Amino acid sequence: MGMGGQSPHIHHVRAARAESLRAFCCPAISCATERKKLIGTCDDVARCAQSIMPACPRFCGRCSADVLWADSHPAGRGRMLPTGMPTLVPFVRSAEHGTGPHLPRYTERPYFSVCLAHRKGGVGKTTSTWYLGRELARAGKRVLLRDLDPQQGLSDIVRDLGGQDGVFSSRLVLVPEGGPLPWVPHVELIDTPPSLDESLPGVNRADALIIPAVPEHQAVRALERMLRVIDRTRHEHPFLQPLGILPVRVRPRWALHAEFLASIEELASEFGYPVLPAVPESQDVLRYSLRGRYWKPVADRILVALHQHAATRG
Repeated sequence: MGMGGQSPHIHHVRAARAESLRAFCCPAISCATERKKLIGTCDDVARCAQSIMPACPRFCGRCSADVLWADSHPAGRGRMLPTGMPTLVPFVRSAEHGTGPHLPRYTERPYFSVCLAHRKGGVGKTTSTWYLGRELARAGKRVLLRDLDPQQGLSDIVRDLGGQDGVFSSRLVLVPEGGPLPWVPHVELIDTPPSLDESLPGVNRADALIIPAVPEHQAVRALERMLRVIDRTRHEHPFLQPLGILPVRVRPRWALHAEFLASIEELASEFGYPVLPAVPESQDVLRYSLRGRYWKPVADRILVALHQHAATRG
Protein backbone atom coordinates (compact mmCIF):
# COMPACT_ATOMS: atom_id res chain seq x y z
CA MET A 1 0.00 0.00 0.00
CA GLY A 2 1.12 3.57 -0.56
CA MET A 3 0.07 7.05 -1.59
CA GLY A 4 -1.91 7.77 1.60
CA GLY A 5 -3.17 4.20 2.06
CA GLN A 6 -4.17 3.65 -1.58
CA SER A 7 -2.93 0.70 -3.55
CA PRO A 8 -0.39 1.44 -6.32
CA HIS A 9 -2.93 0.13 -8.85
CA ILE A 10 -5.57 2.67 -7.85
CA HIS A 11 -2.99 5.46 -7.89
CA HIS A 12 -1.84 4.49 -11.39
CA VAL A 13 -5.44 4.38 -12.65
CA ARG A 14 -6.11 7.87 -11.24
CA ALA A 15 -2.86 9.21 -12.62
CA ALA A 16 -3.75 7.76 -16.03
CA ARG A 17 -7.15 9.47 -15.94
CA ALA A 18 -5.49 12.73 -14.90
CA GLU A 19 -3.08 12.42 -17.80
CA SER A 20 -6.05 11.73 -20.10
CA LEU A 21 -7.76 14.91 -18.93
CA ARG A 22 -4.55 16.89 -19.40
CA ALA A 23 -3.93 15.50 -22.89
CA PHE A 24 -7.46 15.97 -24.23
CA CYS A 25 -8.50 19.16 -22.51
CA CYS A 26 -9.60 22.05 -24.67
CA PRO A 27 -7.02 24.39 -26.22
CA ALA A 28 -8.60 27.25 -24.24
CA ILE A 29 -6.85 25.88 -21.16
CA SER A 30 -3.42 27.23 -21.92
CA CYS A 31 -2.12 28.07 -18.46
CA ALA A 32 0.88 25.87 -17.83
CA THR A 33 0.31 25.92 -14.09
CA GLU A 34 -3.28 24.72 -14.44
CA ARG A 35 -2.31 22.01 -16.93
CA LYS A 36 0.44 20.83 -14.61
CA LYS A 37 -2.11 20.41 -11.81
CA LEU A 38 -3.91 17.81 -13.88
CA ILE A 39 -1.05 15.34 -13.45
CA GLY A 40 -1.71 14.16 -9.93
CA THR A 41 -4.19 12.47 -7.68
CA CYS A 42 -7.94 12.29 -8.10
CA ASP A 43 -8.36 15.22 -5.72
CA ASP A 44 -6.15 17.34 -7.98
CA VAL A 45 -8.29 16.46 -10.99
CA ALA A 46 -11.51 17.39 -9.21
CA ARG A 47 -10.17 20.71 -7.94
CA CYS A 48 -8.60 21.62 -11.23
CA ALA A 49 -11.69 20.65 -13.21
CA GLN A 50 -13.74 22.97 -11.03
CA SER A 51 -11.32 25.89 -11.51
CA ILE A 52 -10.84 25.36 -15.23
CA MET A 53 -14.44 24.88 -16.37
CA PRO A 54 -15.46 28.56 -16.11
CA ALA A 55 -12.45 29.51 -18.26
CA CYS A 56 -13.26 27.04 -21.02
CA PRO A 57 -15.84 28.55 -23.41
CA ARG A 58 -16.68 25.33 -25.27
CA PHE A 59 -15.74 21.83 -24.24
CA CYS A 60 -14.77 19.13 -26.66
CA GLY A 61 -16.47 15.79 -26.03
CA ARG A 62 -13.42 14.14 -24.52
CA CYS A 63 -12.72 16.99 -22.13
CA SER A 64 -16.25 17.22 -20.77
CA ALA A 65 -16.40 13.45 -20.34
CA ASP A 66 -13.28 13.42 -18.17
CA VAL A 67 -14.48 16.41 -16.16
CA LEU A 68 -17.72 14.50 -15.62
CA TRP A 69 -15.67 11.55 -14.32
CA ALA A 70 -13.92 13.81 -11.85
CA ASP A 71 -17.25 15.11 -10.57
CA SER A 72 -18.70 11.61 -10.25
CA HIS A 73 -15.83 10.51 -8.02
CA PRO A 74 -16.31 11.11 -4.27
CA ALA A 75 -13.44 13.60 -4.31
CA GLY A 76 -15.26 15.76 -6.83
CA ARG A 77 -18.88 15.07 -5.91
CA GLY A 78 -20.87 17.88 -4.33
CA ARG A 79 -19.11 20.72 -6.18
CA MET A 80 -21.60 22.90 -8.02
CA LEU A 81 -20.65 23.14 -11.67
CA PRO A 82 -21.08 26.51 -13.36
CA THR A 83 -24.30 27.24 -15.19
CA GLY A 84 -24.60 28.75 -18.63
CA MET A 85 -22.68 25.93 -20.29
CA PRO A 86 -23.44 24.81 -23.87
CA THR A 87 -26.52 22.61 -24.22
CA LEU A 88 -25.35 19.04 -23.90
CA VAL A 89 -27.04 15.74 -24.73
CA PRO A 90 -25.54 12.48 -23.45
CA PHE A 91 -24.42 9.61 -25.66
CA VAL A 92 -22.94 6.32 -24.49
CA ARG A 93 -19.19 6.10 -24.76
CA SER A 94 -18.03 2.88 -26.41
CA ALA A 95 -15.40 0.60 -24.91
CA GLU A 96 -12.93 1.40 -27.67
CA HIS A 97 -12.14 4.75 -26.01
CA GLY A 98 -10.23 3.08 -23.22
CA THR A 99 -10.42 0.94 -20.12
CA GLY A 100 -11.49 3.68 -17.72
CA PRO A 101 -15.04 4.35 -16.55
CA HIS A 102 -17.66 4.31 -19.32
CA LEU A 103 -18.56 7.98 -19.56
CA PRO A 104 -21.09 9.83 -21.73
CA ARG A 105 -19.92 11.93 -24.63
CA TYR A 106 -21.91 15.04 -25.51
CA THR A 107 -23.21 16.88 -28.51
CA GLU A 108 -25.15 20.12 -28.74
CA ARG A 109 -28.94 20.37 -29.06
CA PRO A 110 -30.42 23.29 -31.01
CA TYR A 111 -32.93 24.33 -28.34
CA PHE A 112 -33.17 25.01 -24.61
CA SER A 113 -34.86 22.27 -22.59
CA VAL A 114 -36.62 22.89 -19.28
CA CYS A 115 -37.95 20.05 -17.15
CA LEU A 116 -40.70 20.46 -14.56
CA ALA A 117 -40.47 17.69 -12.00
CA HIS A 118 -41.55 16.69 -8.51
CA ARG A 119 -41.84 13.27 -6.94
CA LYS A 120 -45.36 14.07 -5.66
CA GLY A 121 -48.50 14.44 -7.73
CA GLY A 122 -50.91 17.34 -7.51
CA VAL A 123 -48.25 20.04 -7.13
CA GLY A 124 -48.91 21.89 -10.39
CA LYS A 125 -46.34 20.39 -12.78
CA THR A 126 -48.76 19.97 -15.67
CA THR A 127 -50.56 23.27 -15.09
CA SER A 128 -47.24 25.11 -14.83
CA THR A 129 -45.94 23.46 -18.00
CA TRP A 130 -49.04 24.61 -19.87
CA TYR A 131 -49.02 28.19 -18.62
CA LEU A 132 -45.28 28.59 -19.17
CA GLY A 133 -45.76 27.36 -22.72
CA ARG A 134 -48.52 29.92 -23.28
CA GLU A 135 -46.42 32.77 -21.87
CA LEU A 136 -43.30 31.85 -23.87
CA ALA A 137 -45.37 31.56 -27.05
CA ARG A 138 -46.86 35.01 -26.37
CA ALA A 139 -43.27 36.26 -26.07
CA GLY A 140 -42.64 35.12 -29.64
CA LYS A 141 -40.84 31.85 -28.93
CA ARG A 142 -41.50 28.52 -30.61
CA VAL A 143 -42.37 26.17 -27.75
CA LEU A 144 -42.29 22.39 -27.84
CA LEU A 145 -44.31 20.62 -25.15
CA ARG A 146 -43.45 17.08 -24.02
CA ASP A 147 -45.86 14.96 -21.99
CA LEU A 148 -43.87 12.19 -20.29
CA ASP A 149 -46.57 11.52 -17.69
CA PRO A 150 -48.52 8.29 -18.44
CA GLN A 151 -51.65 10.07 -17.19
CA GLN A 152 -51.34 12.38 -20.23
CA GLY A 153 -52.73 15.39 -18.39
CA LEU A 154 -50.90 17.89 -20.59
CA SER A 155 -52.17 16.16 -23.72
CA ASP A 156 -55.72 16.41 -22.35
CA ILE A 157 -55.32 20.16 -21.75
CA VAL A 158 -54.09 20.80 -25.30
CA ARG A 159 -56.92 18.74 -26.79
CA ASP A 160 -59.68 20.10 -24.54
CA LEU A 161 -58.65 23.69 -25.28
CA GLY A 162 -58.94 23.20 -29.03
CA GLY A 163 -55.58 21.79 -30.09
CA GLN A 164 -55.64 19.53 -33.12
CA ASP A 165 -53.06 16.71 -33.27
CA GLY A 166 -51.07 18.48 -30.57
CA VAL A 167 -51.01 21.83 -32.38
CA PHE A 168 -52.45 24.60 -30.20
CA SER A 169 -51.04 27.54 -32.16
CA SER A 170 -48.34 28.33 -34.69
CA ARG A 171 -45.84 28.68 -31.84
CA LEU A 172 -47.08 26.10 -29.34
CA VAL A 173 -47.21 22.38 -30.11
CA LEU A 174 -47.17 19.12 -28.20
CA VAL A 175 -45.18 16.37 -29.88
CA PRO A 176 -44.83 12.80 -28.56
CA GLU A 177 -41.35 11.45 -27.92
CA GLY A 178 -39.75 10.48 -31.22
CA GLY A 179 -42.32 12.36 -33.30
CA PRO A 180 -41.33 14.76 -36.10
CA LEU A 181 -41.02 18.42 -35.15
CA PRO A 182 -42.88 21.05 -37.20
CA TRP A 183 -39.98 23.48 -36.70
CA VAL A 184 -36.85 23.92 -34.65
CA PRO A 185 -38.11 25.13 -31.25
CA HIS A 186 -36.57 27.77 -29.07
CA VAL A 187 -37.68 26.05 -25.87
CA GLU A 188 -38.73 22.54 -24.89
CA LEU A 189 -40.91 22.15 -21.78
CA ILE A 190 -41.03 18.65 -20.28
CA ASP A 191 -43.88 17.54 -18.01
CA THR A 192 -42.86 14.50 -15.95
CA PRO A 193 -44.66 11.78 -13.96
CA PRO A 194 -45.28 12.14 -10.20
CA SER A 195 -42.56 9.63 -9.45
CA LEU A 196 -38.91 10.30 -8.76
CA ASP A 197 -37.55 7.33 -10.70
CA GLU A 198 -39.78 8.02 -13.70
CA SER A 199 -39.05 11.75 -13.70
CA LEU A 200 -35.24 11.42 -13.61
CA PRO A 201 -34.92 10.64 -17.36
CA GLY A 202 -36.55 13.99 -18.10
CA VAL A 203 -34.36 15.72 -15.52
CA ASN A 204 -31.17 14.13 -16.85
CA ARG A 205 -31.79 15.22 -20.44
CA ALA A 206 -32.82 18.80 -19.64
CA ASP A 207 -30.73 21.96 -19.52
CA ALA A 208 -32.70 23.46 -16.63
CA LEU A 209 -35.02 22.32 -13.86
CA ILE A 210 -38.08 23.88 -12.24
CA ILE A 211 -39.64 22.16 -9.23
CA PRO A 212 -43.23 23.24 -8.54
CA ALA A 213 -44.30 22.90 -4.90
CA VAL A 214 -47.46 23.61 -2.96
CA PRO A 215 -47.30 24.96 0.63
CA GLU A 216 -48.47 21.75 2.31
CA HIS A 217 -46.81 19.40 4.76
CA GLN A 218 -46.55 16.32 2.53
CA ALA A 219 -45.48 18.34 -0.50
CA VAL A 220 -42.70 20.07 1.44
CA ARG A 221 -41.43 16.75 2.82
CA ALA A 222 -41.49 15.25 -0.68
CA LEU A 223 -39.63 18.33 -1.96
CA GLU A 224 -36.86 17.77 0.58
CA ARG A 225 -36.47 14.13 -0.47
CA MET A 226 -36.37 15.05 -4.13
CA LEU A 227 -33.76 17.74 -3.61
CA ARG A 228 -31.56 15.28 -1.74
CA VAL A 229 -31.81 12.68 -4.49
CA ILE A 230 -31.03 15.23 -7.21
CA ASP A 231 -28.06 16.40 -5.17
CA ARG A 232 -26.77 12.82 -4.71
CA THR A 233 -27.15 12.06 -8.44
CA ARG A 234 -25.61 15.34 -9.64
CA HIS A 235 -22.89 13.42 -11.48
CA GLU A 236 -25.62 12.10 -13.81
CA HIS A 237 -26.65 15.64 -14.80
CA PRO A 238 -23.62 17.86 -14.10
CA PHE A 239 -24.69 20.65 -16.48
CA LEU A 240 -28.28 20.94 -15.17
CA GLN A 241 -29.18 24.52 -14.25
CA PRO A 242 -31.57 24.83 -11.27
CA LEU A 243 -33.92 27.58 -12.40
CA GLY A 244 -35.74 27.39 -9.10
CA ILE A 245 -38.51 26.10 -6.88
CA LEU A 246 -41.92 27.41 -7.90
CA PRO A 247 -44.54 27.75 -5.14
CA VAL A 248 -48.03 27.33 -6.60
CA ARG A 249 -51.61 27.45 -5.28
CA VAL A 250 -50.51 29.89 -2.61
CA ARG A 251 -52.97 31.77 -0.41
CA PRO A 252 -50.90 34.77 0.73
CA ARG A 253 -53.17 35.63 3.67
CA TRP A 254 -53.02 32.17 5.22
CA ALA A 255 -50.56 32.05 8.11
CA LEU A 256 -50.04 28.31 7.60
CA HIS A 257 -49.10 28.86 3.98
CA ALA A 258 -46.60 31.50 5.09
CA GLU A 259 -45.01 28.93 7.42
CA PHE A 260 -44.71 26.33 4.69
CA LEU A 261 -43.33 28.94 2.28
CA ALA A 262 -40.65 29.69 4.86
CA SER A 263 -39.80 25.97 4.94
CA ILE A 264 -39.56 25.94 1.14
CA GLU A 265 -37.20 28.94 1.26
CA GLU A 266 -35.01 27.17 3.82
CA LEU A 267 -34.74 24.07 1.61
CA ALA A 268 -34.02 26.22 -1.43
CA SER A 269 -31.20 27.97 0.41
CA GLU A 270 -29.76 24.67 1.67
CA PHE A 271 -29.59 23.14 -1.81
CA GLY A 272 -28.71 26.30 -3.76
CA TYR A 273 -32.02 26.84 -5.60
CA PRO A 274 -33.69 30.21 -6.16
CA VAL A 275 -37.32 30.55 -5.09
CA LEU A 276 -39.37 31.71 -8.07
CA PRO A 277 -42.27 34.19 -7.79
CA ALA A 278 -45.21 32.37 -6.19
CA VAL A 279 -48.39 31.59 -8.12
CA PRO A 280 -51.53 32.32 -6.07
CA GLU A 281 -54.62 30.14 -5.86
CA SER A 282 -57.05 31.55 -8.40
CA GLN A 283 -60.25 30.63 -10.21
CA ASP A 284 -58.66 32.02 -13.38
CA VAL A 285 -56.23 29.11 -13.28
CA LEU A 286 -59.09 26.63 -12.97
CA ARG A 287 -60.55 28.13 -16.15
CA TYR A 288 -57.13 28.04 -17.91
CA SER A 289 -57.44 31.79 -18.39
CA LEU A 290 -54.38 33.97 -18.89
CA ARG A 291 -55.98 36.67 -16.80
CA GLY A 292 -53.55 37.60 -14.05
CA ARG A 293 -50.50 36.37 -16.01
CA TYR A 294 -49.35 34.49 -12.92
CA TRP A 295 -46.63 32.49 -14.70
CA LYS A 296 -45.20 35.41 -16.67
CA PRO A 297 -42.45 36.24 -14.12
CA VAL A 298 -41.27 32.63 -14.29
CA ALA A 299 -41.43 32.68 -18.10
CA ASP A 300 -39.27 35.80 -18.00
CA ARG A 301 -36.67 33.87 -15.98
CA ILE A 302 -36.69 31.16 -18.65
CA LEU A 303 -36.17 33.81 -21.34
CA VAL A 304 -33.12 35.14 -19.48
CA ALA A 305 -31.69 31.62 -19.23
CA LEU A 306 -32.47 31.06 -22.91
CA HIS A 307 -30.57 34.19 -23.92
CA GLN A 308 -27.61 33.17 -21.76
CA HIS A 309 -27.69 29.76 -23.37
CA ALA A 310 -27.74 31.28 -26.85
CA ALA A 311 -24.85 33.58 -25.98
CA THR A 312 -22.81 30.63 -24.69
CA ARG A 313 -23.41 28.69 -27.88
CA GLY A 314 -22.30 31.72 -29.88
